[in-house]
Amino acid sequence: MLDGTPILDIKPYIPKIDSFPDAASGWIAEQKPDEWAVAESPLCHAQFAAVLEWRGPDLAATAKVQLGENPFATSRKRVVRDGARGVLSVRMFRIHFTADAASRTITLDSVQSGCSPEELADTATDPYADKALHRALLDRWPRL
Repeated sequence: MLDGTPILDIKPYIPKIDSFPDAASGWIAEQKPDEWAVAESPLCHAQFAAVLEWRGPDLAATAKVQLGENPFATSRKRVVRDGARGVLSVRMFRIHFTADAASRTITLDSVQSGCSPEELADTATDPYADKALHRALLDRWPRL
């Protein structure tokens, strides 16, 4: 990197991600993931479909990945939990969910815009270029 010095990329080998599934993975194999099933309510399913139809992000896939393993870990996701209820933030979207610890199931309840009326004003900046999506979501499903 400096003056022709070579750079080494050293990382753990993770069989389920890397290309040699039968390889030994050392300490990674000893980790026990906190896996949860993730389901969608009919309302949330309709909201996810609408956002995709409006050419927005795949919030369903993101929520399932983020909440399917270690759903309450805050080191790699923006999640807030209050008892059985929680909110996952994805950009300026807020995905509300309910957790059932007995069945280890997360139910995605609804999608809300995290934008304030001031942030949705025509004169406000649009850092994610998605203000139109938030307006459409609020037009169809006013804040719950």
